[in-house]
Amino acid sequence: MKVMAVLSGKGGVGKTTTVANLSAALTNEFRRYIIGIDGNVTTPNLGLHLGIFSFPYTLNDVLDERVSIRDAIHICPNGVRIIPAQLSFESTDVDLTRMRDSLNDIDADLVLIDSCPGLGNEIVPTLKITDEALVVTNPEIPAITDALRATEIAAKYDVPTRGIILNRVRGDKYELSVSEVESVFDAPVISVIPEDPDVRKCIFQGNPVVMARPYSPAAIEFKKLAGSLVGDRYRYSRIDKILWTFRNIFQKDDNEWKYQQTPAITKEVPAPKSVAKKPQETKEPKQSEDVISKLAHLRIKKDTAEASLIGLEEKFSQGSVDGDLYTQLKDRYEQELDAHKKEIAEIEAGINK
Repeated sequence: MKVMAVLSGKGGVGKTTTVANLSAALTNEFRRYIIGIDGNVTTPNLGLHLGIFSFPYTLNDVLDERVSIRDAIHICPNGVRIIPAQLSFESTDVDLTRMRDSLNDIDADLVLIDSCPGLGNEIVPTLKITDEALVVTNPEIPAITDALRATEIAAKYDVPTRGIILNRVRGDKYELSVSEVESVFDAPVISVIPEDPDVRKCIFQGNPVVMARPYSPAAIEFKKLAGSLVGDRYRYSRIDKILWTFRNIFQKDDNEWKYQQTPAITKEVPAPKSVAKKPQETKEPKQSEDVISKLAHLRIKKDTAEASLIGLEEKFSQGSVDGDLYTQLKDRYEQELDAHKKEIAEIEAGINK
């Protein structure tokens, strides 16, 4: 069994999205026994990318030796197995090393760890149990600089970098090319994931793009990358791709039409003078994609705030959080929850008018 950590020098480059899609592709496309671990114990969100907001047991319970690692494995609706983490209010100085023997007992084909973003001390426990690293970055100079530092920290703990994943590539003149990126790193660029609007939509849906949009540009590249990690090759039928494309053109999806037929342009014929022209009916404007996206985002924030309150209550009942911190955090989360509920209600009221 191999343990592979997915790193990034900074947040927001698509690290968790990459872990979610690789886990889904390896599980469903390549039929491998994969376990995804949310190693970001202070701000976990791997579960959110898979549409799951609460779990009976988490990585935190395993680290505190309250449950076995097998009990903490959660099977998502799309078949992906993950060990989620819970929002933690304790020290980030956690020990993952004792998990390695337990992982070996599970006999998975591959373990993917969604590490914490950035380059702080929180990344060290992940590196101590990792065999290889994948580094996700964007093709801009600041992101590349941070990613280079991530590879250096991994090397410090004798973790080789398997390769660099260039994510959200638009192909414009302001981006670094693959050859320019490879000239900076000792590791090769093993995947180029294009900027794809379907990825954002699928994050809002809580379903990886390789599952919800299997032939979108990003999904195809994620599956090619997944196959390369296990010595396999992604193959797809052109007929399947054509059928999937037509299905998405003509079927309704996410409360909106993927494809809107352009109305024919006709020359208006003046009505006879003796006949009054019938007033043209006005159609209600279609809800914009921005409103739908904002509503979905707010609902995720609301669910996250509710999950945070539940986690806080559990920590307080266990004595892990003192009274002052408990009161402070509870007030903050309740205020956030009320604000999200109010904004959701306002948007829904506007939609229903």
